[in-house]
Amino acid sequence: MNKDYKEFNSFIVDITNNEKFKELRKQPHHGITRYEHLMRTTFYTYKVCKFFHKKNIRDVVRATLLHDFYTDDELTGNGAQRLGSHPLVALANATKYFELNDMQKDIIKSHMFPCNLIVPKYKESWLVTTMDKVVSTYEMLRFKLPLKCKTYFGHLFKKLSVEE
Repeated sequence: MNKDYKEFNSFIVDITNNEKFKELRKQPHHGITRYEHLMRTTFYTYKVCKFFHKKNIRDVVRATLLHDFYTDDELTGNGAQRLGSHPLVALANATKYFELNDMQKDIIKSHMFPCNLIVPKYKESWLVTTMDKVVSTYEMLRFKLPLKCKTYFGHLFKKLSVEE
């Protein structure tokens, strides 16, 4: 196993082994699972931190992995309300199961800026906010959009063939 993968995994193994966190493997998110989204966002954040020789890489990686630590049944409201409120639910879950410092808490609660209007206080929070948006955009284009198009065009072609 590559040295980076070993280090990366050593930072997060207790989180990925947590029973509540394992539930995210069944939660849909951007056309994949929330677990897959978190792992992708976290690994790319880790690589950026390594590139910039961040000293607090472990803390950043752990907070990134916890930024969407919630299940859909824990949220209320419509899509826009869920978009803005889920960081606080994720933060409540993260603090329930893991010890977090102020920077980690800020990363989790501000990662949806500007949707939730909680302005990131740390450079690391800005990094995770940016990485989450980059990865989410990729996932939406790569996974969710094709699923939506397949469903839409499948229904359209089925309807057209029935009418003929």
